[in-house]
Amino acid sequence: MNTKQLVALLGGPKKIKEDTGLSKGRVSQWVSEDRITPSWLEYYRLKRPDIDWATYDARTVLEEVTS
Repeated sequence: MNTKQLVALLGGPKKIKEDTGLSKGRVSQWVSEDRITPSWLEYYRLKRPDIDWATYDARTVLEEVTS
């Protein structure tokens, strides 16, 4: 799963803004860079254990190994 798909699972940019207080621009940056800030990623891992984080984490780890 990519960051755009993850943002949708989290309720979309508006919901993320409500949850975090982040700006629309910051959430858009996550999507455009296809990466969530590690501290917010940890926040959502704890807040949303229902999401299959392994599919997001595996993609991220694979990118780091192949870079």
